[in-house]
Amino acid sequence: MAQINNRVLIETVEDLFKKPLTVLYPSERIEIPKGFRGAPEVNPALCTVCLTCEKVCPSHCISIVQIEPDELSDLGISPEKGKPFRFSINLGQCLRCSQCQESCPVGLKGQPAIFLNPDRWRQTYFNPKDAIETKIVYRGRKEK
Repeated sequence: MAQINNRVLIETVEDLFKKPLTVLYPSERIEIPKGFRGAPEVNPALCTVCLTCEKVCPSHCISIVQIEPDELSDLGISPEKGKPFRFSINLGQCLRCSQCQESCPVGLKGQPAIFLNPDRWRQTYFNPKDAIETKIVYRGRKEK
């Protein structure tokens, strides 16, 4: 029993002189590791509203819902661009698994419409409403 107490005491004294494991966020930041996926982000200009990302998402954090005609004027949306949809991602629920990015068909410019942005790494939200990111996307865009 005394030997266990001595080990605990020795370890405690050693830990007093070690560098702390935590950082003083936000004044200190940790380096983001190479290959970090980050949070999903949608490019509305590339999205064709195929609903593939919504179907393959294991955490069901992606929601794509058509905007009702009576909401269009309230949101200031012109129906000339095509059928408008509300594309929502619940970032607090997202697993960052990249299934959405991998299943997204190649967009108009050779890149997927939804991608994991490594610059967006914030994962803690104080207000649940802040965790849901919403953008407007259009199906059947009318090119001018």
